[in-house]
Amino acid sequence: MRSPRLIHIQQVAPALAEGNTIVLKPAEMTPLIACKIAEIFSEAGLPAGFLNMVYGFGQETGQYLLEDKRIAMFTFTGSPGVGRHIKSSTGIRKVTLELGNNSPNIIHKDVHDSDRAVELCVTRGYVNAGQACISGCQPAFFVADKELKGKWLMDYSMNRPFWVG
Repeated sequence: MRSPRLIHIQQVAPALAEGNTIVLKPAEMTPLIACKIAEIFSEAGLPAGFLNMVYGFGQETGQYLLEDKRIAMFTFTGSPGVGRHIKSSTGIRKVTLELGNNSPNIIHKDVHDSDRAVELCVTRGYVNAGQACISGCQPAFFVADKELKGKWLMDYSMNRPFWVG
């Protein structure tokens, strides 16, 4: 998972706010964060049984959950391959997927500071070693003006350093 704490809060809080009961199966590499989040909700007064934790590997535990017809909705953040499997396994039940990201940035010709815009596109694409699914693509972006595009290509090809300042 890219940012487990953020992802769990984004998925759990709205469902709890609507009065739903939740089964949370965190990625096998990040179970402690999910456990801490459940502890915080419990300390805040969430009644027992509203947030239920299940641990294990996706191919076993995740598949078991997919086959449980009592679960009305699934939400998953991760790879397109696993997302396709979830979608094909859930029938008519609701599924929300956040899969591999490829979202370029667009720089328009009326940008106030083109050097800063390019700098941010390049550096933000590598936040968390390029594993931040909410950052721009690493570092793909479109420059909507030919003059700016030529300037950026020239600067980038000269190995101009980009520092976030």
